[in-house]
Amino acid sequence: MTKKTLTTIIVMLCGVVGLLLHSQVAHAQSMDFSVEPQKSSLQRDQSKTYFDLNVKPGQKESVMVKVTNTSDKRIKINTSVNVAKTNPNGVVEYGKSRFKSDKTLTTPITDVVTTAPKQLSLAPKSSKMAIFEIDAPKQKFNGVIAGGISFKKVAPDKKKTSKGISVTNNYQYVVGMVLHQGRQKLTPMLKLGDVKAKSEAGRNLVTAQLRNVKKRYLSQAKIVAKVQTTSKRTLYKSTKDHVQFAPNSIMDYPIRLNGERFKPGRYRLDLTVTAAKKKWHFVREFTITKEQAEKYNNQDVTLKPDHTMLYWAVGSVLIVIIGVLSWVVIKMKRKR
Repeated sequence: MTKKTLTTIIVMLCGVVGLLLHSQVAHAQSMDFSVEPQKSSLQRDQSKTYFDLNVKPGQKESVMVKVTNTSDKRIKINTSVNVAKTNPNGVVEYGKSRFKSDKTLTTPITDVVTTAPKQLSLAPKSSKMAIFEIDAPKQKFNGVIAGGISFKKVAPDKKKTSKGISVTNNYQYVVGMVLHQGRQKLTPMLKLGDVKAKSEAGRNLVTAQLRNVKKRYLSQAKIVAKVQTTSKRTLYKSTKDHVQFAPNSIMDYPIRLNGERFKPGRYRLDLTVTAAKKKWHFVREFTITKEQAEKYNNQDVTLKPDHTMLYWAVGSVLIVIIGVLSWVVIKMKRKR
């Protein structure tokens, strides 16, 4: 075995050991506390690990979650209630998020479920019950009210490492909560909202707002979207399977340009969603202005600088210079 080969093997082994040690440290840091939902008499299925509750109009009830500090230090845990929303990847989020609810959401879970106190202080190796009060709407509803309850450790003061980098361990547990009432099955319905060009995370894309306007989940959906010219020539295409929509939520579905520039003009969106043995087909024309194209192209980190205008300017100057020189040469020859 050569010395070079031996050195390579040692380096690879060190790398593997480093990854294992890093994984163990990350695992240990993420176990400062745990949560355990307590059984409720309202639970539809006791085998589920989230709250899936039947409530009656005007019913007042409470549910509890056991929070345990598994560390050797006192910690504080903030609790909150959040509305279920749909992210651009087609996944329902139950924690706090920046995504949108649809305007058809008339009774968000934050109006129905409250928590007190909003912060728990836990001694080392101790447990407390977080209590969530449910005040069901007085008016009967069909469908579901969906969301989640979050448990987030209060971060201590940031400490700087020897390299001056601030390190903050920021994670949370989320327990889903779905409130049911009424037995009438709601017919699913999707609508198309805004269609527009935008830049996200330094990438050009077109987003189509898909609105779930009913108080029910829509699961296992398939989306096929095309951005076309007005003459129906396809420029960009995107397909996504296994999409789930939260009740009364908006999904900003992205069609990525994959490193291409926006060009001003009129375009056509052709989008189809299939789910629950139904199909929705949307067609919408939209405009990308010159100002939008320039703005988002400047923000796209994958694009190379466009020197087209510079090339045209240099070429034009060269043509003028060549023309002038040619004219001078011809004139001088004539004088001779």
